[in-house]
Amino acid sequence: MNYIAQGFLNKQIAGELGISEQTIKNHVTSILRKLNANARTEAVVVAIKQGLISIQVNPDSASMKLKAKS
Repeated sequence: MNYIAQGFLNKQIAGELGISEQTIKNHVTSILRKLNANARTEAVVVAIKQGLISIQVNPDSASMKLKAKS
């Protein structure tokens, strides 16, 4: 979910994790279904609202960091 929230494409996520792009597509479809979301952006918003991921803003820069909740 963090990769999706950071705007990574399926191909980029697959490369980062060393798995196939089709596997990523399957997982994204599953995530969308479980969060009852129609799009990746909506899934990110739902995940933040449900506390599944959080946004950490660095006040010294314009960057944001997304972190999965444990």
